Amino acid sequence: MSDEEWPEHIAEVYGVGTMIAWTPAARGWAGEIFHLVTSSGSYAAKEFLTQRPDVAKIEWQVGFADACRAAGVPNPETLSTVRGDLLLDHPATGRPWLVQRWADGTVPERTDLPTACWLARQAVASAYRLGGGELVPDGPELFATGLAVWLNFLYGQICGALDPAMDDRFRASAVESAGHLVCGIPGLDALTAAARTAARR
Repeated sequence: MSDEEWPEHIAEVYGVGTMIAWTPAARGWAGEIFHLVTSSGSYAAKEFLTQRPDVAKIEWQVGFADACRAAGVPNPETLSTVRGDLLLDHPATGRPWLVQRWADGTVPERTDLPTACWLARQAVASAYRLGGGELVPDGPELFATGLAVWLNFLYGQICGALDPAMDDRFRASAVESAGHLVCGIPGLDALTAAARTAARR
């Protein structure tokens, strides 16, 4: 299957109408994201360049995201194929793809402090809203989550950079990203202050 045919195939397999436009949109730690526009709307098609994701883990994540959405935490819906599968394998590369509804917004840099703090706020806010709370906590909970997000980014990039089984594009990106993360790790006071600022927004 050619690169030109693949977007049309995705649209058909996921039952989202006729393909209109297909453009690169973002690069995550696990792969690349493309913006798919069809006759029924806009979607994010994600190509995994790292190890094959565990389907059970993805199903758990989708269930958690659905619960967050029901609790009022905005996040895009993950779609299933017309056969009920979450992942679609590319016949030529063997790499799996995932499709979600498109969410407009600015693509954040993965290597900066504001991104880590933003992710920390989203994670803690989701947990508190699912538990029935309305206020985002300030203090140790948010700081610890922010630091964990930062270290998780770094761990993922280092593992990818050292794994010869990974796609070459991903390994090159992981090496660069890991370097930025190591050089950019802030002091504890700076991370705490930024986390508190994010919590009050």
